[in-house]
Order: sequence, then C-alpha cells, then structure tokens
Amino acid sequence: MQHFLLSLCLAATLGAAEARIPSDMGDPIAILITQNDGDYPVGNRGPVVIPISGYVDSTTGVYLNFSQSCGMVYIEFNNLSDGSYFDTTVNGNGPVMIPAILSSGLWQIIFSLPEGVRYIGQFSI
Repeated sequence: MQHFLLSLCLAATLGAAEARIPSDMGDPIAILITQNDGDYPVGNRGPVVIPISGYVDSTTGVYLNFSQSCGMVYIEFNNLSDGSYFDTTVNGNGPVMIPAILSSGLWQIIFSLPEGVRYIGQFSI
C-alpha cells in the first residue's frame, strides 16, 4: 500500500512539473549577443565577457539575465525584416522579463549601458 501511495505521489509531482516546462509556453529562441565592434578596448586581445544572456519565448516575451549589475540599460528592438521597432529601459541586475508579442522575422536588439558600452543581439522568429 505504501509503495502504491508513493508511486501515486511521484506521478502527480512529475505531472505537475511537466505542466510548467518553458516549451509548453512557446519555443524558447536563444539570443546571440556580441559586443559592438567600436566598444572593444584598443590593444585588448583577451576574451570579452558579455554580462547579458537571454532568450525569447514567442508567446510571452523576452527573458534576459544580467550576470553583473549593469545599471539602467536602454534596449532597442528592431525587426530587420519588416521595419517594426520598440524600445524600453530596464534595471540591468539579475533576471528581467520584457512582455512582448513579436512578429516573425530577423530581430536585432541593441543594449546600451550607462557607461557607453553597447551589446548587440540577434534572433529569428
């Protein structure tokens, strides 16, 4: 009897966990982020640490994570396929969710940090 109850509880727990997987909300699309070419320090040939990572969930919006505090970050979203555009400002500290339903096409995101450094991201829906 105990094994049956344990199995039942385990099945209920796994079923509840499966209901919250991100792929059920939409397919996550990775954002490829690089540093703007003009922002590289002169003479520096070492690896560049990019403090921003993220993905797009086509049904809910853009999810970003800032691995270090970046201050207030101005973000521009440009659909290079149809010319649509919007912008926002976020507190660049930890995880951030930007609610948006994005049209299909090739998107470019420009992250402008307060000290002038810019990062550019791209993804396709």
